[in-house]
Amino acid sequence: MNLHITCTILALSLLWPGLAVSQKARDPESWGKDEAWRASTSVNTEKQQDQLYRLLEAGDDNGSLNLIREIEHRGDWPAPARERVIFEYVSSLRLETPQAVGIEVIEYLRSYQSTVFIPHEDHATSSVPMFNIKGAAAGVVNAWSRQESAFLGAAQISANPEALVQTYLAEQNLPRRQGLVDSLSTATAAQLKAISISAMNAISENPELVALAGQAALLSSNLDTLEQLAERARGPHMNSLLRRSAEQFDAAQNTRLLRAALRNPSHEIGALAIAQLSPALTGHAPTEELLLRTLSDSNLGASAALALAMNPSPRVLQSLERMADSKGNEVSVSRARLALQIHASRFRSKAQP
Repeated sequence: MNLHITCTILALSLLWPGLAVSQKARDPESWGKDEAWRASTSVNTEKQQDQLYRLLEAGDDNGSLNLIREIEHRGDWPAPARERVIFEYVSSLRLETPQAVGIEVIEYLRSYQSTVFIPHEDHATSSVPMFNIKGAAAGVVNAWSRQESAFLGAAQISANPEALVQTYLAEQNLPRRQGLVDSLSTATAAQLKAISISAMNAISENPELVALAGQAALLSSNLDTLEQLAERARGPHMNSLLRRSAEQFDAAQNTRLLRAALRNPSHEIGALAIAQLSPALTGHAPTEELLLRTLSDSNLGASAALALAMNPSPRVLQSLERMADSKGNEVSVSRARLALQIHASRFRSKAQP
């Protein structure tokens, strides 16, 4: 990636607050979702869309910006049609390189004020943009930043793989950090090992290294490192790491990870491991016995109960019934009954037409 691209991305990510483009405020409009979609396709917009793409190919930033403004203020098009055309144009920019679009065009789109609002799917009293042009423009720049960072990360891996850890820690931009994680796909087995060792040596003071160390471990199928992460690490990246481990490893290996996570001082990690790993371990008797024993754990018993409730195994159901009818540990009995209630409710709702 050349210097021009790097400078373009840096300008977009760092200088936006100082590049504000004046836009005339327009009144928001409330629409029903279906109504807005019908309106967005009620006029023929092909000519203007073709013009936008031709101007993009020609590198005519002034022409592009003028046409976007013209579309934005067309009085003979309903607002949903205007914003659909602009939104689709923005979305298409993900396939372009940063130097293909001028900073002034991206900044205009980045500060675009949507006017078409529809009810939120989960909160009918709230509304959201039908075509989130501002968000789409931000996503384009984030994607460019991630791609560029992956390119630079791959170059660093070739030259000095251990240094990638310090580069990751120094980088505060999240898309660029993710690009460094993406760059691990270019590493050899030896380079992955070097990066993994360097990351694990620093992870106690820098828990954010879970993403880097975990990806290196997954790419090299390094179960020992993943087990250490399950037992020691914390942070939001563990959820994705455990989910992907469930998809990649066999039952015996995933059981190792589950046992390690249950030893983690953070009960949150144990709960995440139960949620992410147990579906892949259905029918694996040692894991099912482990979850049954975990019912007595005051911190993780509820998570174990939920996992067991989702298990269709008759053997598990019988074990829960025996435990629920026993006079054993009160917590275990209570959690076994909870699991049976959830199980009955779940399968009863499935049986209903």
